[in-house]
Amino acid sequence: MSVHVLRPRRRRREEGIALVVVLLFTAVVLTIVVSTTATLALGARGGGVNERAAYQALLAAESGLNTFEARVKALGKYPGNGTQSVVNQWWTDNPNLKDYGDAELEVTAKPGGKEITVTSTGRVLGGTKIAVQDYSLAVDKGFKFRPRSAVTSIPPIDATGSASVGGKANDGVVAKVRDSTINLAAGTTTVTLPLNSPIGTNTSISSDEMSGLLVGDYIKVSGVTFRIDSKSETSVTVTRVPAASATVLPLTGNVTLMLNAVASSYTTVADPMRIEASNFGDFVVGEKVTIGGKEAVVTKVGPNENEPEGEYIDIDWVGTQPTTLPEGTQILRDITALRSASTIQVPHNKTDAYAMDGDPDCTASGNGNNAVITCEAANDPLLNQNIAENETFFTNSIFGVSDSKLDEIVPLETDVSSDFQMNGEIRRIRAADLEIAIKNKTSSGILIVDGDVNWTGGGSSTFNGFIYFRGNQGGKLNGNLTVSGGIAVRGGPIEGINSGDDLETDLTGNLTVNYQATALRRYFINNGEKKIKPIQGTWRQQ
Repeated sequence: MSVHVLRPRRRRREEGIALVVVLLFTAVVLTIVVSTTATLALGARGGGVNERAAYQALLAAESGLNTFEARVKALGKYPGNGTQSVVNQWWTDNPNLKDYGDAELEVTAKPGGKEITVTSTGRVLGGTKIAVQDYSLAVDKGFKFRPRSAVTSIPPIDATGSASVGGKANDGVVAKVRDSTINLAAGTTTVTLPLNSPIGTNTSISSDEMSGLLVGDYIKVSGVTFRIDSKSETSVTVTRVPAASATVLPLTGNVTLMLNAVASSYTTVADPMRIEASNFGDFVVGEKVTIGGKEAVVTKVGPNENEPEGEYIDIDWVGTQPTTLPEGTQILRDITALRSASTIQVPHNKTDAYAMDGDPDCTASGNGNNAVITCEAANDPLLNQNIAENETFFTNSIFGVSDSKLDEIVPLETDVSSDFQMNGEIRRIRAADLEIAIKNKTSSGILIVDGDVNWTGGGSSTFNGFIYFRGNQGGKLNGNLTVSGGIAVRGGPIEGINSGDDLETDLTGNLTVNYQATALRRYFINNGEKKIKPIQGTWRQQ
């Protein structure tokens, strides 16, 4: 009998498998965690870079907007109020304004030309942001309207040639009343007058004409005086002065502007006297005026730093004075065809070629070439005032600012070419560029000419506005040139004029100057220090 011994089975070695699995699982989890963390970290880093680039792009776009005003003033020949096409052309002509650092700018003019939209696109490290701002375009402070002659000159005037100088001191028709059925009934003082152009058959007055009217101006319609209280593009709201009578008045026909008028009623008149005056800044101390048919001399123009309130002039009556001064009484300035701080020469047989409102400023006594010529505004003491001590007096008596201020307001243009064109704005050029700037063209605005002028241009040239020559007028205005407005000549150094140097304003050619007060005034009040101002609440991102 055999005996079997049962041996125990050998157990498999499985004791460490759980640990391996756990380790493997942990490794997988850690790998996933590390990979996810890395991915998130890389994503966050990439997002941060993108966000930083976008933020820097936005800062660049905002910098383009924030510096726009200053760069326009320093670099751009900004036209101020103008048509949409004028503003667009200005932007085209000034490429140096279109880039600033990492920003590219674009300007879109709104209809009317008084507002623009500036779009600034910033691009940094692949990031792009766009910031947009609307701006208003305006003349912050227009020039005073002070020229009192068709030709004003510090040097002597030689007008013995073929020139014709004259015009109208009070050519005030600016519009017509559109609706002739408007009546001003008894007791009514305020009405709205719809207006249309004084010329042609237009159904509305142009914005150019309306820009020559100011709130506070006085106008006449059908012989009735009104004060302008407000205005729109096509109408004015006015108050009758003095108060309305019981008469029903149909209002139709011409709207005539009074450039200056008494702005308050005075039942008693004193000598001397302070009176409120519309557009008081037009006056110059020492000038002669006529008020209510009586002459007076302006002794002070307010306000000033010591008396900041009020819009007034102080006057001394010459001879008799009116008994009363109703509001709206017109103040007439002493306007002449020629005015000089020195002598004026005109032909003895052509005194009527230098006349304002048909009344010659120069008279001849005696016969033929031996006649003695006397011109009303020769050796004008107002132009002679303080010349030796104050070289800016002449400019102040024309624009209300000094020559240095004009230089600040109006940059000198040195790149004048044949496509130079003026459309109502103020610009400054060199005398050598005068012919190319205006020859055989119809131009308008205020033109400042630096240097000696010798105009011999042929063809036909028309300038509507004012030309101010700032050099030794030793040459001649000896060409075909028609100026509807006025001319002023400063001449050379003040010392030279006082020491008798041979400087003259020679009007020897086919020069025609027609002084037109209301049209000229429009160019003055709509030019001056030009401002570009951001319109509040219009900043946005795109």
